[in-house]
Amino acid sequence: TTLFRSGYPSVCSFGADISDNQIKLLSYFEHIYVCLDNDSAGIKGWKNIKNRIINIGVNVDRIILPRNKDINDINRKIFEKLFEKSKIIE
Repeated sequence: TTLFRSGYPSVCSFGADISDNQIKLLSYFEHIYVCLDNDSAGIKGWKNIKNRIINIGVNVDRIILPRNKDINDINRKIFEKLFEKSKIIE
């Protein structure tokens, strides 16, 4: 909800995985940006989610948060920089 309140269309996962139903709903989009915590669970979740999204033919990129920070710790200006950087990294 932090991203949504900042003007970014977004959805939330609980944990570092998403359901088959969520994957089906995401198939309606052309490009998805995934933003999970930058810890071992988040990195593992990213790899799993990325592969599942690629398998449905949707482009996917990762927004990398600073270590030990979650999305609620990041202000909008910093997030915008991370978002722009994600377009180059992945």
